[in-house]
Amino acid sequence: MLLVLMAATALTGAQQTNAPPRREPPPPPPREQAARPSREVYFRNCSEARAAGRRNVRRGEPGYRPALDRDNDGVACEAR
Repeated sequence: MLLVLMAATALTGAQQTNAPPRREPPPPPPREQAARPSREVYFRNCSEARAAGRRNVRRGEPGYRPALDRDNDGVACEAR
């Protein structure tokens, strides 16, 4: 009887030590923001943009704004 009790205790202890540690799932990746005109870069006109080396500024890129896109095709200050 003592032998059975010792074997049961050994099995219970073995199950606890062999269990892998519980890990939390990683956090979800951050959501990407929709492309929108940047307010960080501002050009008064295309001459100012070209002087800064910017041509063909696409919608969603820094410096794009609809007032600089004359034909509303998504590209402002197009190269001539």
